[in-house]
Amino acid sequence: MMHEVGLLGKFLPEFGRLTCLVQHEFYHQYTADEHTLVCLEKLDRVWEAKTPPYSEYAELFRGVEQPYMLYLALLLHDSGKAFHTGHHALIGARQALRVAHRLGLDGAKRTA
Repeated sequence: MMHEVGLLGKFLPEFGRLTCLVQHEFYHQYTADEHTLVCLEKLDRVWEAKTPPYSEYAELFRGVEQPYMLYLALLLHDSGKAFHTGHHALIGARQALRVAHRLGLDGAKRTA
């Protein structure tokens, strides 16, 4: 819902740049923003899972010390795709560090 009303992109402009960004590889079904939101939805299913296939990963996921960091990493995982210069993973990693600093995450969380 935050994405639909534009709030998510205002709060995290790194994600906002992915809005309606078409991915030109044949294996992508979604725009970059929708791809990321679908991934987050799948992660929610793992967290809540009581039955297979997601329940097979639920215990592992619940053992993650700071699951919100996994959500943040997933939210930003394609943020570098908005820039058409260089390797998107490296660009995205630099952006994620800036976001972590801006959000006040401590150094250990920023580099984990």
